[in-house]
Amino acid sequence: MSVAEAARPQYGNFRPTRRAGLFGIPLLALVGLLVAGAIGFAMLLAREWAMALVWTTCVVVATLPLLRRNAHDRNLYQVIGAKLSFSAARRAGTTVYLSGGAGHTPDGQCRLPGLLAASQLAEFRDAYGQPFALLHVPATHHYSVVLEAQPADHRLLDDDVVDQQVAMWGGWLADLGNHPSIEGASVTVESAPDSGLRLRRNIASQLVEDAPDFAAATLAEIAETFPSTAAQVTTRITVTWSAIPAWESRERVGARRRKPRPRSTQEMATEIGNLLPAIIAGLKVAGAGTSVRAMRAQDVVDATRVAYDPRVALAVEEARAHGGTGLRWTEAGPTGAVESWDSYRHDYGWSRTWYMSAPHRGSFPAEALSRLLSPHRDIARKRVTILYRPEPPVRAAEIVDRAYLDATSEAAQKSRSTARDRRAIRVAERTAEEEAAGASLLRFSVVVTATVLDPKQLPLASTTIEGLAAGPRLRMRVAVGNQAAAFAAGLPLGLVLPKHLMLTPELRDQLL
Repeated sequence: MSVAEAARPQYGNFRPTRRAGLFGIPLLALVGLLVAGAIGFAMLLAREWAMALVWTTCVVVATLPLLRRNAHDRNLYQVIGAKLSFSAARRAGTTVYLSGGAGHTPDGQCRLPGLLAASQLAEFRDAYGQPFALLHVPATHHYSVVLEAQPADHRLLDDDVVDQQVAMWGGWLADLGNHPSIEGASVTVESAPDSGLRLRRNIASQLVEDAPDFAAATLAEIAETFPSTAAQVTTRITVTWSAIPAWESRERVGARRRKPRPRSTQEMATEIGNLLPAIIAGLKVAGAGTSVRAMRAQDVVDATRVAYDPRVALAVEEARAHGGTGLRWTEAGPTGAVESWDSYRHDYGWSRTWYMSAPHRGSFPAEALSRLLSPHRDIARKRVTILYRPEPPVRAAEIVDRAYLDATSEAAQKSRSTARDRRAIRVAERTAEEEAAGASLLRFSVVVTATVLDPKQLPLASTTIEGLAAGPRLRMRVAVGNQAAAFAAGLPLGLVLPKHLMLTPELRDQLL
């Protein structure tokens, strides 16, 4: 190893958000256990011995599933709850989606299924007069803008340039937390077979009539053989704003919480249009390429249509080359979709989605995810989405202080602290120091979707994805019983799943 390679920075310092509790029992469950113990003690004082014995036995049996967690840090209640929830949804018929004239949609349109069914798409112009598509999800009052980028291959760049771009990307993410209206961001890298249509059109436009026979034959061979071995890679960055800023949702009037008024679509379009040029400029410096642009409404519609039915990819590309598809947002969804326990069928595609249950525990270089993001010959279409949710500066200080207390408390509960416990304390200390120095705090996750045109190819795709995730030491879990929502979360449409839950993420961390 050379001196230059040894001096390259390493990255890491990740920590899960779940509260430590006591002996592996979450905080709220521990409170319930203390209340149950008090009830049992009251029974003993009342000399109800048999009832106290039965009560204690029931409490112990109910507590044991909380102490046993699987490799993905899920206890038995979470596993059983997911199975019961999916079984109830299947009995209710909500795992099957039919649209169109003979479907279940009242207007006969092919809307997106699930959480995106009520979404609306419109087009506005930013401060520089450039058009951009604005996607609105009324349930959460979220507005999203999709940006298309063409970053350069890191193998073509010097190491110092890559490290500088990583630092600028970290600064871009940190700046998201300074905007109270920004709810989240995501980066989606999708690889799919290249149809070769653009290459053939480009060759045809450049070929002259009096070209030498050898040159013409060579170009014709390239046009025919190159698509069979090439892959088309698209990179999209989605930024999501909330019409109700975080600080406004916590505002109180006297002793009562004032219900905030969400801003209108026009107000959000004006605010986003003013911020968009600065966001795009920051992405260009951070390595997203010099041609970063906001996608127009028709671009978002066409990309979403292909995601739900990959068989029409060639037809959509040919239509875009001859004036456009003319599809509307209400026609971007599938005509039929069936959610299974560990897969999702949408029109003529079968998909399986994974989510990250645990990040890399150690340090890693900037190129750690390159194999997972790169195209693979065993998967027709692969989509990797990294989700980010910035924390406001005030709340970030509370989170890092609480994380340090949890790390020290968890280590103190053991008779002998392990190397992992000591490292957790060091990570919590370093995070608190960096936050005090001005660093931002972000929650993040990874969603990976593999789509095939034949269900018999799903086992091979699963093996490939698990092997690619093992390189960067990501612990990936199949989104069993929740494939439809996970598939939608992996799309570059700005869907923020925690905001659709009945429990807040903070309450769920303490309860489970």
